[in-house]
Amino acid sequence: MMKDESPHATRGRAAFARLLACLLATLAGAAAAMPHVAAANSVPRAGVIAPASGSGRTAILQSTYEDADGWRDLGSAHLLLNTSVSSRGAAYFKYDQNANRFYVFDGTVWRGGYAPRARAVIRTAFGVLSMSDTYAYGSGPRLTVRWRVGFASYMYNRNLRTYLYAKDDHVVASGWRRAGSWSVPAPAVTIPPIFPGDNPWNSRITTASVHPNSAHFINSIGASTELHADFGTVWDGAPNGIPYCTVGAGQVKVPISFYYPDESDPGPYPIPPGPPVEKGPYGEGDRHILIIDTNSKLLYEVYDAHPVPGGWSAGSGAIFDLTSNRLRPDSWTSADAAGLPIFPGLVRYDEVAAGAINHALRFTVPRTQRGFIHPATHFASDSDNPDLPPMGLRLRLKAGYDLSSFPRPVRVILQTLKTYGMFVADNGGPWYISGAPDARFSDDELHEISRVRGRDFEVVYTGPILGR
Repeated sequence: MMKDESPHATRGRAAFARLLACLLATLAGAAAAMPHVAAANSVPRAGVIAPASGSGRTAILQSTYEDADGWRDLGSAHLLLNTSVSSRGAAYFKYDQNANRFYVFDGTVWRGGYAPRARAVIRTAFGVLSMSDTYAYGSGPRLTVRWRVGFASYMYNRNLRTYLYAKDDHVVASGWRRAGSWSVPAPAVTIPPIFPGDNPWNSRITTASVHPNSAHFINSIGASTELHADFGTVWDGAPNGIPYCTVGAGQVKVPISFYYPDESDPGPYPIPPGPPVEKGPYGEGDRHILIIDTNSKLLYEVYDAHPVPGGWSAGSGAIFDLTSNRLRPDSWTSADAAGLPIFPGLVRYDEVAAGAINHALRFTVPRTQRGFIHPATHFASDSDNPDLPPMGLRLRLKAGYDLSSFPRPVRVILQTLKTYGMFVADNGGPWYISGAPDARFSDDELHEISRVRGRDFEVVYTGPILGR
């Protein structure tokens, strides 16, 4: 038989129940006040590209990117074409999904910022994006981007890999994914003969007499200083060297103004859209543009070239008839300080690969004197020091210098310096030899040329110093 509970026990259970109810209500309120914690952010994924492989100097490529949180969570989609995962020397494109804008990387900053199908073209030293046929759309988790890309001349003769990359709004990235390959053939171009065979640029100097002031000239440039190949593949995010291009009879000429008009050949000049510019379209420095008109056999060269509305602005410009030995007027500059043409003095890959460069080369020295030797026509110095080299001074590598230990491309260049020599063409780095950039060069091989020193050269006599 159970006993009746005391009044004290009944009151105790009621108090406990009230306390428990109060505690549960407090916990429920606290839970309601807590911020919502979302599910873990998904990692975006770089998908596929079509076509996965191909060849051409232009391409329409369609790439996909995915995010489980939805395509709107993708902040940016990237397309990179290079021989490796590197933004240096690459055709590198980006679509900013949040802003709905396209960009191209120039090696330093992103250029462009145009909406899909805009009437615009974004150009860098390596890649071109034509906006009129470019778009992006999303559905579910997938973002699809269509790119109409082109490749600048530096990318010719390269077998590129295609890489995709995506980043979401939480700055979570997919990582680079190799998606395909693309080869860029060079156009078939025949460069006409550069000046007649008896032109100074094409004349051998193996039997020329040593200049009586040779030793002093060499010492003033730097007898122990290394020879330097001022060209190759990529340097500081831009093609390394002085580029050039060819045009034909149909190329439209554009207006050009000069800030040295008295010593410049007036325009218009046949500068094509997006021409190769030294150091790239946004680079600094001499910004040379060299153009060979294969139809008229004229060489157009421009110094410090900058695009302006409707044409170009530049420091100076010169036009050379490639069928003539005619020099510029004495005291006139060109696109080069010495009044010389630049293109004939460049090391070009195709000549190196063929095994012979049959013309003199161009190089720079730190200081020059107030004078020039033909074929130079201009000086860029106030110094009357007779031991400083004048513009147009010609040097050759000594005949006894042993070439056998150098890589084949360097042997070709050094043999040229024995046979044809090189002209002092401008003020600049000591013993800096000029060449055209080309992705097929090996920078490691070209660096071997630094084993040659100034004392391994001698100056030859080719004429009196003028302009003093």
